[in-house]
Amino acid sequence: VEEHETCGYDAVEVLVGAEVRGRFCGGDLPPRMRLEGSTGFTIALSSDAAVQGRGFAVEFVCSSSGTTAPPTIPATAAPTQVTAVPTAAPTKSPPPVTPRPRTPVPETPEPVTAVPPVPTPPPRSTPVPESTPALPATGAPTADVALSLKDDDGRTVRAASGSIGDGYATYPAEEELSVTVVGDDCELTWTAFDVEEHETCGYDAVEVLVGAEVRGRFCGGDLPPRMRLEGSTGFTIALSSDAAVQGRGFAVDFVCGATSEPVATPAPLPPSTPAPTREVEEVPCGTATLRPGASAVMCDVTRGYDVVVSRVELWAETGGFLCGAPRLRLDLGDASRSMKVAEGRWVATDVDVAVGAGEAVGVRVKNENFLVCRADVRVRVTFVRSA
Repeated sequence: VEEHETCGYDAVEVLVGAEVRGRFCGGDLPPRMRLEGSTGFTIALSSDAAVQGRGFAVEFVCSSSGTTAPPTIPATAAPTQVTAVPTAAPTKSPPPVTPRPRTPVPETPEPVTAVPPVPTPPPRSTPVPESTPALPATGAPTADVALSLKDDDGRTVRAASGSIGDGYATYPAEEELSVTVVGDDCELTWTAFDVEEHETCGYDAVEVLVGAEVRGRFCGGDLPPRMRLEGSTGFTIALSSDAAVQGRGFAVDFVCGATSEPVATPAPLPPSTPAPTREVEEVPCGTATLRPGASAVMCDVTRGYDVVVSRVELWAETGGFLCGAPRLRLDLGDASRSMKVAEGRWVATDVDVAVGAGEAVGVRVKNENFLVCRADVRVRVTFVRSA
């Protein structure tokens, strides 16, 4: 069962009625226990949303007679060190479980610090050459080449066909990656696309360049149109990202020197406009104790300018041995989320709620647990300043 010095994440409890006789976690076998004076017992397993172990096994024998009385075990919710009970009665030991090494998880969250403003993306560090660099004329172009910006950043490849992707599950922040393909009259067909949305693609973007000419600049979640780069001898795919939101990336297939049905040429790009001011501000909203079913406004912040709330993070600890990981409902404007919060850890959810200048940003949190448990809740929100 997941290791923790107070068994605050996952735990196995031994209860007699409502009394906790023992609470255990980790990889070591708990000591043998005799529950004298009891008429029964309960074994309870609770787990959070993060790390899980392989579980447990225990054997029991119930009898109306006994020999030596065991030491009294304090009835507290915290883990109790129980002394082994000497006895002449035959017992069985469960098979040994080899403890697994675990990385300690901090019991308290790190202090919240303000995130510095995101600077305007600098000019591309590596200028796109005016013409495609010449490659040694050795053999025919390669077909079905698979390229990724992650592994092939900065490469120039002679190819007749293939595919290009970013190579990440989620592309990284503050990156400028590119790959160049040499081939005549290439045709591009997009098969996947998820890049941060913006009306002028001023934050993150994927560009298609022929020499220094930008033939297309794309962002958002829709597939860009199919493109034929007639009259070209090659092209470059470039991805740029800022420090804030990242998407899952893109994938595009290409064929060079092919003839197929006509492809619509994308409309000329409008004159570039500067990206709006983008400032990220993380605000702690304090703490509150929520009884079962109770709710409270955890954050009520007013700004003198338009903002977008892009992220809300919750942290909670509960009281009561049957609580487990608390389930909280988050309400912010039109956004509503029901979240299972890992005990003693920050859990984040992305939102997109616009708040006008002078309006209050109210984050309401409700404790959806209806057992005998309370929730000590903390909240922090992230604002993105609009233009």
